Amino acid sequence: MFEKKDIIKNNLIFVIGIILASIFYVIGTYYFRLGENNNDNFNQIFWVSLFFGICSYLIKIPVFHFYAKNISVMLINIFFLTTTFIFVVLYSKYILHEEIKLHTYIIICFIVGLILLNDLLNFYLDK
Repeated sequence: MFEKKDIIKNNLIFVIGIILASIFYVIGTYYFRLGENNNDNFNQIFWVSLFFGICSYLIKIPVFHFYAKNISVMLINIFFLTTTFIFVVLYSKYILHEEIKLHTYIIICFIVGLILLNDLLNFYLDK
């Protein structure tokens, strides 16, 4: 049986791993916008994006394998997509200096709220 501190440690590693994988995923996927703004050529954009994409999967796959054994695949994916969505907004706002509309923040709040609602319903309905 797992001790409480082991569960907390595993969950903390899982959350940190998902956050880092999301950050690397966003940079790898959307670096082309920053590269275009800096007049980088396609080869530079390609290799930088590839590097960050590989880093994302180098983190994500072991974290999923070792620290998400008791978490459903659907919940793992929802958490990854939500953190990625939040980091896309942050990347757009602070790196690319794009204007983010109010409705985007409202949508983020609804998504996080729905995830929490899903978790609460799973907790109370599984009793």
